[in-house]
Amino acid sequence: MSNPARYPEVVVSGGPRELGRQIGEALRETIREFAAIALDRVNLSMKVSRENALRHAEECVVRATDYSADMVEELRGVAEATGLSLAEVMLLQIRNQLKPDAAGGCTSISLARVEGVG
Repeated sequence: MSNPARYPEVVVSGGPRELGRQIGEALRETIREFAAIALDRVNLSMKVSRENALRHAEECVVRATDYSADMVEELRGVAEATGLSLAEVMLLQIRNQLKPDAAGGCTSISLARVEGVG
């Protein structure tokens, strides 16, 4: 029995772009649905036009490519498989950057146990 509150798990293999394509193919409708509402959710706490959000996402593609071209290639694969633009897929990654800090998304932290401490 599956847990509907859990994120879907997709097993993929290959290079970065192929990984993205496989993810996009497996979750095409979910990703497209999320892309359709993501900016609306941002606009609950502040207003940003679709044009400005996509322009910011395009700038992030350039910066992210400098940081990790493989990550952008994976997003490019997702875009190809879903029929979304690369900017629309990047917007899903950076949407919380459009909100004021207090309204941002999630944060994670990982701690390792150090021998002799705690």
